[in-house]
Amino acid sequence: MLEEAATTAAPTVHAPPPSSCWPAADTTRPRVLVVEDVREQALILRRWLEMEGCEVVVAHDGAAGLALAQRSDFDLVITDVQVPGAGGVDIARQSKAAVPWRPVVAMTGHLEDDVAELRAHATELLVKPLKRIPTASVVKQLLAQAREARAAEDVLASAVASTPPAMV
Repeated sequence: MLEEAATTAAPTVHAPPPSSCWPAADTTRPRVLVVEDVREQALILRRWLEMEGCEVVVAHDGAAGLALAQRSDFDLVITDVQVPGAGGVDIARQSKAAVPWRPVVAMTGHLEDDVAELRAHATELLVKPLKRIPTASVVKQLLAQAREARAAEDVLASAVASTPPAMV
């Protein structure tokens, strides 16, 4: 079920490696949720992402992935389209509903999947088999966008919090 997620404690803060998908000035690692039922594929993707400096949590079924995707502490969600328990489209939809700025990558090895529906809910669609360098490129780009969107959201929240209530 969720072997990796169950053992993950609070994120460790340390400087990411030089090839990181996150800027060197930021010492927090980006958190990525991977929803993939094929354990070998999940392990490969996890290793690739960790090589890029990401902290990775893996869910091996759709129900666990769906629950985790609704949390706000992930910077990116990568989900297989055909995962038991809940489909990748449902995971993408719920992730976007919970955190609108967060990008979602859908992966599929089945070209007969409904691409129009996938594109409506996912930020990016990757076709399996994945290759490390193109996958890393997409992840870096989406994490940069997520970082900017999160910063804008933080600025807006600060501005709203510091605005005095209107006088009636």
